Amino acid sequence: MKSRFKVLNFLLPALLFSIIVCTNHTFAQNNEANIALSKWGTTATASSFQKDDYGPSYAIDGKWSTKEDNIGRKYLWNSQPGQKEHWLALDFGCERNIHRIVIRHEGIYEIDPKYNLADFTLQYANSSKGPWNNLTEPIVGNTLSISEHVFNPVKTRYLRIWIDKAEQNGNEWARIHEVEVYATLSSEEMLVDTEFLPSDIRMGEKEEEIKMVLSLIPQNAADTYKSFSISSGDSQLIINKDDLVAYGNGYAVDVWLPVSMIAKELQLNGVIGGKSQKIMALPDYYSDLNRWDYLANGEVKIVCSSHQDIGWEDTPMHTADYRTTKCILPALERMRMRDDVTFSMENVLYMDEFLERNPELKDEVFALSAAGRFDWGATYNQPYESLLSGEQLVREVYRGAKKIRKMVAGISARVAYNVDVPGRSLQMPQILAKANVPYFVLSRHKRGLFNWESPDGSSILCWSMDHYYDAHRLGFINETKEFMSIIEGRAQAWKPFYEKYDLPPVNGVLYSMDYIGPGDFDKYIDETKEIRKEMKEKGVKETSRYFPPNFKYTSTELFFDKIANSNADLPTIKGERPNMWLYIHGPTHHWAVSSKREAGMLLPAAETFTTINSVLEGSFANYPQQKFDEAWEASIYDDHGWGGNNGHITDSVFKAKLDFAKEQGQEMLNDALVSLTEKISTNDQKGEAIVLFNALSWERTDPVVTTIKAKNNKFGIVDREGKMVAHQILEQVNGEYKVMFIAESIPSMGYKTYYVSKSGKGAPASVKTVAANKYENKFYNIEFGNGGIQQIMDKELGKELIDVKNFRAGEVFTMASVGTGAGEFFSIQLPDMTDFDQVSLHYPEWKLVVDGPVFAKYELEQPLKNVRVKQYLTIYHQLKRIDFGVDLLNWNGTKNRELRMALPLKMADAKVTYEVPMGTVTIGEDEMDGFSGARYWPDNKDVHPREVQNFVSTNNSEMGVTMSSSVAVFDHLDPTDNPTEYPVIQPLLLAARKSCHWNGNWYLQEGDHHYSFSVFSHEAGWENGYKQAIQANNPLVPVNSANKKASLPSQKSFFSVSQPNTLVSTVKKCDDDENVVIRLVDMEGKDTNVDVNTFFNISKAAHTNIIEEDGKAIPASGEMLKTKVGHHAIETYKIEVKK
Repeated sequence: MKSRFKVLNFLLPALLFSIIVCTNHTFAQNNEANIALSKWGTTATASSFQKDDYGPSYAIDGKWSTKEDNIGRKYLWNSQPGQKEHWLALDFGCERNIHRIVIRHEGIYEIDPKYNLADFTLQYANSSKGPWNNLTEPIVGNTLSISEHVFNPVKTRYLRIWIDKAEQNGNEWARIHEVEVYATLSSEEMLVDTEFLPSDIRMGEKEEEIKMVLSLIPQNAADTYKSFSISSGDSQLIINKDDLVAYGNGYAVDVWLPVSMIAKELQLNGVIGGKSQKIMALPDYYSDLNRWDYLANGEVKIVCSSHQDIGWEDTPMHTADYRTTKCILPALERMRMRDDVTFSMENVLYMDEFLERNPELKDEVFALSAAGRFDWGATYNQPYESLLSGEQLVREVYRGAKKIRKMVAGISARVAYNVDVPGRSLQMPQILAKANVPYFVLSRHKRGLFNWESPDGSSILCWSMDHYYDAHRLGFINETKEFMSIIEGRAQAWKPFYEKYDLPPVNGVLYSMDYIGPGDFDKYIDETKEIRKEMKEKGVKETSRYFPPNFKYTSTELFFDKIANSNADLPTIKGERPNMWLYIHGPTHHWAVSSKREAGMLLPAAETFTTINSVLEGSFANYPQQKFDEAWEASIYDDHGWGGNNGHITDSVFKAKLDFAKEQGQEMLNDALVSLTEKISTNDQKGEAIVLFNALSWERTDPVVTTIKAKNNKFGIVDREGKMVAHQILEQVNGEYKVMFIAESIPSMGYKTYYVSKSGKGAPASVKTVAANKYENKFYNIEFGNGGIQQIMDKELGKELIDVKNFRAGEVFTMASVGTGAGEFFSIQLPDMTDFDQVSLHYPEWKLVVDGPVFAKYELEQPLKNVRVKQYLTIYHQLKRIDFGVDLLNWNGTKNRELRMALPLKMADAKVTYEVPMGTVTIGEDEMDGFSGARYWPDNKDVHPREVQNFVSTNNSEMGVTMSSSVAVFDHLDPTDNPTEYPVIQPLLLAARKSCHWNGNWYLQEGDHHYSFSVFSHEAGWENGYKQAIQANNPLVPVNSANKKASLPSQKSFFSVSQPNTLVSTVKKCDDDENVVIRLVDMEGKDTNVDVNTFFNISKAAHTNIIEEDGKAIPASGEMLKTKVGHHAIETYKIEVKK
């Protein structure tokens, strides 16, 4: 008998293997079977399919889901939208006599006919290429969710469903949940099905045995064989006819296969006519056997969570409503029904929003949270870490772990989450560790458990499962065997790691997807307990590699504790992971992110001077704690989910929050400074007083702009000694003069008083040369070129700063910028040279617009295709500083365009160092080693652009150039097709890209945009320039004062530190009492003994964690606190003021 075989593996709940034995004989009309099943070898193709989860094979898998199954839309073919044609074709593997077709449409899930196929034709052919003949008349106007089509028997191998109208009211998507095709089988035609049951194991005489169910259809075909056998090498299992059990129109038999047989090639044989013949080869069952190995009889801790953005799925309000009704309330309900259920939400903001909507559930939520069953992440939200200022990043744990620990007695809040962002900030481990948050869940990173260490040596234990969707298939199953198979597959993926680091047999499974409710695995957890019990009863030892682990719901913290308590020598990673999604914030949301950055500077200044004022008044009664809390939360409210569905609304909400934070910071700073000014004694003999406040923790000299009321311009500026200071009038309106002067030696975190003299006599003139195309003072010789600066010569260093091969300094250029802010791409979507343009190509000339006692200012203007560009250059006669300014005017929002400014530096073998929150990164040295894994292949040191705080500093062995930045993102590599070998520092001014959400908005930002960058050249080493750049972004604040006698002198430093590498991050009122908190940070990588000088007598002092908990007494006397600050350390102290 000549036979043709078609085989297919089917691996979901168990391993199924089937065969149709097709012969050339005519069929006998005696047995009916659905032959349109992949287990019989039928295959399916389609005109298109949406993704792998909706491929054509799902229409012939014998499964379909309804909403009652609670596993989502599953087991169906779903076409791609927008296609010209839709069809589904089946290949039976051989010719068959078919007579009936059943189609299960979308309505079996939706319970609504609107997406059922409306118009379609059933066709057959004897070639996959046709020609196609109609089996029936075309079906028109179908509304049935299950349609049945009966026709006279037709002999064919191929079937096609041609779809003319895929929906009742359209033709966008075609959906078929299942196709059943019925044929009659003859006695010479046998269907063989093997179902391998990898969890059904017993102990045989020598080894474990696994059950396989062998099914033979129809009976009269199986009856032609005398017996059957399964063979493997020299081993053979005989299956006698008497062993077969009749069911339906076929037979079935349980076969127990020893593991040693499964490990080899298996085949099914049958005896017919006295001879044994091979029926078919069996698949490799061994590779699909659940081998638990290191996890045998161990534990699988299932963490049910739900990844959330504040918005993205919809607006923040609608998303919070959805989160409440679809995630948190269902989790509470499950916890009421079953006392082992746990659930994890990723941050504290979501608790706030939930309790706003459901205040009556506060006690229940708090009790479950204290018991460890409802877990809330230890940060306020999940941000782009290096976008935040240092203090903003610290406030993530203030408004996260500290807040929830105060709200919920007994809660630990020891786990932080940030699973979606492919970027990590250098000092985040230290911030978390010093907030008693030792654990961190991340993803979009290579699979592993590891310590992530900050430069100071602080570290946290991290868990990455590659992608937080790693176990998402658990949400689309309905059998315990599937559940075990998926988790065993994950366990095998972790096996090399567990064995290498000798970890305990405890594996964590994070079940999380976007915006999902709590996972319900009760059935599978309970049934695996029974499987373990049955295996014991069948003699399988708990040490067997096939003995399954114990599956339990758990909190993330309990899983981490198991790993941490094992004392395993886990790998350690260090450094910054440059953010792959940085285009989503600064470049595409310039106005909003500018407010965020300003708030990050204003709020610490406001805290500092408000605290000083309160101490001077002897009471914190007027300290606006609630306003500060609200402003800090608003300044960090924007998470990683800009844009998205209705993204224009989400973006406007984010911007409103950030604008509010900036405005509140400015308002509270102004209030504090006005109150302080009233306490400062001034000299009425010298004129109207101008008090200049310095929020930074070092003495500084900087330009300051203030407003003076005067009858005419015949006035001068003098310091407190009466020395004349050069000033320059910027503008005059209605008797008010806006003036600039250089304020010298303003004390650390203090103030200095200047006066408006009635004498118009000015300071001595500066030595300088000012012309239309060049400028020279004692610091620089500057040559102007068309479109930018041709050259800057540092006269002190004797070095030219600029390389003009491709760009001039300060010029704007534009490139194509195709991409999304965030998204599933492997590396940052960089701009290209399409329609490249730069200002210098148009040869605009600079104009000297201002030259006065303090500075000279030049500008040029050049229309480009989509924007009018203004470039400015301000040079100070007595200050070694050059200010570059850019205005982008009437930007028209052209899609997929990007604008940058260039600072091309003539520096061979240079290193680029830039500021990140509470630290610095030198490109090529301070990143995480290698690539980050998951889908991200670039080496971290090669990733660009980068996120920046205040400064970028470029240095070689001969000199350094440091630039302050008013934007959040910069690049350092020449982006042109013929790049220079020197660094080209490029602030990213603007990019017009689209949200990655399919309904997302474009980030077009039409209108006017303004930018400023200050450049400082200096001796080699970024340490020699960074403070000046920070100063440029934190201007001195003037307050005009009436003359008076008061308690404070005309000049004073309230706080200072003895070591230049140690900076004060903030001074604030302690959250929990009326003590003063001061936070220090080492910026230069030095271990230092530091004296902190205050303006009050200290009663006692304590070294606390970063959120003011767990104080330990340290030496302090008089007005000085003495401490040691380690390299790169962030340290927080609480000081009690002596009454």
